[in-house]
Amino acid sequence: MATPNYDWIVVGGGLTGAALSYELARQGQTVALVEPQDPLQGATRYSYGGIAHWSGTDLSTRQWCDRAQIRYGQLPTELESDIQHRTVDLLLTVEPDADPPSVLAHYQGFTQAPRWLSPSEAVALEPELNGDAIGGALAFAHGHVCPLALVQAYGQGFQRWGGVVHRCRYTGLRRSPRPTPIPAPVTGIDTDRGVIAGQRVVICAGGVGRSLLRHAGFPLPLYYTQAEVIEIQHSSPLVRGVVMPAANDRGRLESHASQPHLDRRWDQPGQELVPPSLDLGAVQFRNGRLLLGQTSRTWSDLQPPIDAAASAQAIRQGMAHLFPNLAGLPGTWHQCLVAFSRDGLPLVGEVDPGLGLYLFTGFSSPFVFVPPMAQVFAAAIATDTWDTSPLAPLHPRRFSPD
Repeated sequence: MATPNYDWIVVGGGLTGAALSYELARQGQTVALVEPQDPLQGATRYSYGGIAHWSGTDLSTRQWCDRAQIRYGQLPTELESDIQHRTVDLLLTVEPDADPPSVLAHYQGFTQAPRWLSPSEAVALEPELNGDAIGGALAFAHGHVCPLALVQAYGQGFQRWGGVVHRCRYTGLRRSPRPTPIPAPVTGIDTDRGVIAGQRVVICAGGVGRSLLRHAGFPLPLYYTQAEVIEIQHSSPLVRGVVMPAANDRGRLESHASQPHLDRRWDQPGQELVPPSLDLGAVQFRNGRLLLGQTSRTWSDLQPPIDAAASAQAIRQGMAHLFPNLAGLPGTWHQCLVAFSRDGLPLVGEVDPGLGLYLFTGFSSPFVFVPPMAQVFAAAIATDTWDTSPLAPLHPRRFSPD
């Protein structure tokens, strides 16, 4: 039997890869999805699953947020699955010594302004919260989905449209052997189980994307944090919505670690780019699975020397102050890689014209942007309207001096 030559090879089966492979197959493309993990153990699994449709700050991001709300309204019926989509209260906790007007001012540029809650009002919404540990909270009506349920639904829909899943590990790009004045176009990928041939390859591999691209000869400003959380299974509902800090240190960490003068250090082994951050938060899913976290680190190594016991202890100590009854629950520490870019927006599009290598990665708010952007990506490919697509400004070379 002849080896298939797919229209698209999608590398990475988390949220980005699952959504994009589904949308491409739905547009009539032949698609191979390459993902070694089953079940998933990466960033999608340990995500809070929040859909911050209130977070648009300009015309473009507000339009994407609007598209997200429309898309999430369609997906349960279209995917024939319960993705556990709901609206919850997002509480952004404020330190006792913080200045409320200053905190509120930071959030006034978003599509929706938050409500200010006193400590007692915050505890009324989240009874396990320690009101004495906070000065108040900002509250948003927040979309929420179960990440694993959504990815599973996308995967089932993908296969109904004829998509093929390959349980193997990507090891490199295959390129055309013929001489050419520009980089040779891709012809497929190498994996630990053999060659997969395809006309176009799209990297949706999240945190490992930087390493994959660098080894292929395409150094781009794609970075990653090591995110650390504690996963707990508990039969009782303990957290009603999503709780996170109003002062998000992970955002500052990503901004500092992605400065151009640090790029060389990213490519050297054993480098910790900036000090770690700890953003105390919690979420619980319908099946009782509870996540507490998270610590974020920026190391150049994909598997840095992190003391798991010390990391878990730091998370639990912080949570003992904020959620006293949750901090001591038995659970398991986990680490995963989370991709991000230099400007907080994803890298989407072809790396170089005619190369056939695309990116769909670097999403700082994936559950807002991935579903609508995957739909638009596939439609633009099917109708050959990429240059006029709203995704065009997100092209991977936008940071190049020329």
